[in-house]
Amino acid sequence: MANNYLSSSFILEMSADDAEMVRLAQRASEIVEDPCISDTGRDLAYADLGPRFAALFPPKDDDDFG
Repeated sequence: MANNYLSSSFILEMSADDAEMVRLAQRASEIVEDPCISDTGRDLAYADLGPRFAALFPPKDDDDFG
């Protein structure tokens, strides 16, 4: 028997483009948290996320993931 209570419920409706940006943001968070990736590797990984990601999340203070 479970004691689960629903306190709220919602639906997120998004376009395929929005879903892709969420996927890329999740990938970016994985890159930032990975201690095995060098600075050069981070630069390359940021570039691999593409220009739309860079436009939405531009680098700050000489850090791509700033």
